[in-house]
Amino acid sequence: MLNQNSLIYELRKSEKKLSDLKKMLDENNSTEGIIARKKGDSYNYFKSIKLGQKKYKEILLPKDSPEVIKLAKKEYLKMAIADETEKLQLLKQFEKFSNKEPHADAYLRQHPGINELLAAQFVPTEEKIKNWMGDPSSQNPRFREQLKHKTVLDFNVRSKSEQMIINKLAKHKIPLRYEHPHDNPDGSIIYIDIQVLSLKTYLSFYWEHNGMMDIPKYAETYAFKMRNLISAGIIPGVNLIQTFETKECPLDPNYVEFLIEYYLL
Repeated sequence: MLNQNSLIYELRKSEKKLSDLKKMLDENNSTEGIIARKKGDSYNYFKSIKLGQKKYKEILLPKDSPEVIKLAKKEYLKMAIADETEKLQLLKQFEKFSNKEPHADAYLRQHPGINELLAAQFVPTEEKIKNWMGDPSSQNPRFREQLKHKTVLDFNVRSKSEQMIINKLAKHKIPLRYEHPHDNPDGSIIYIDIQVLSLKTYLSFYWEHNGMMDIPKYAETYAFKMRNLISAGIIPGVNLIQTFETKECPLDPNYVEFLIEYYLL
C-alpha cells in the first residue's frame, strides 16, 4: 500500500503526465480530411480532397506517410489520455479513502478500555520484538572472514549493498536479523540474507540481495537458490523482497527506500 508521501508523488506524476499527453494531442490534432477504412485485419487510409460543392476525391495514402503516422499518433494519444484519466481518478479515490479514519481505529479510539485489552493481541510488545530479533548479527558459520562491512547496528555484513540496505532498515527502526537460520521442511537449513518484521502488519518478510547477476555462474546459483526458497515457502512478491545489481547497474538507494516504504512501513 502507498504511504502518504508516495501517494502524493503518484498523484502529481499522473497529473503531469495527463497534462503532457493533452498538449501532445493538441499538437497532433490537425488530421482533418484523413479517413481510415478497415479492410480485413488492417486499415487503408485516404485523404479526402474537395473538388467542388459536395464533390470530393479520395487519394489512397501510403501507410508510412506523415499523414497516416500523425493520425495513428492521435488515436494512440486519445487512448493514453483515457487510461491516465482513469488512473488519476482511482488515485484521487484512494487519497480520499486514505484520509478517512478506518472504522476499526475509530472503534478503539472511542473505547479506550477495549484498546488496552486488545493491544497485546495485535501489536507485539517491545519484549516480543526483542526476543524475535535475538542476536541480529550473522549466525551463518560459513565464510565469516567475508564479513567486512560494518553496519550502524554494530555488526558486519558481506557487501556494501547489504550494508546500505541494513542501515536504511535501521534508520526506519525496522526489526531485523541477518543470515538467520531457516529450517526447511526437508530438515536442511538455509541462511537468508535478511529477515525483517513489517511495522505495518508485523508479518515477517525475507530480503535477498543478488549482487553479481552479470556473472553467469552467480546467475545459475541464483536460479538454484530460488527453487530452494520457493520450496521452503519463501516466495517473491509474497514474503520475499529481492534486490539485484550488476557491475554496470549498482543498487539504487532510492529503490531500496521505495521497497521499505511499500512492504514494511
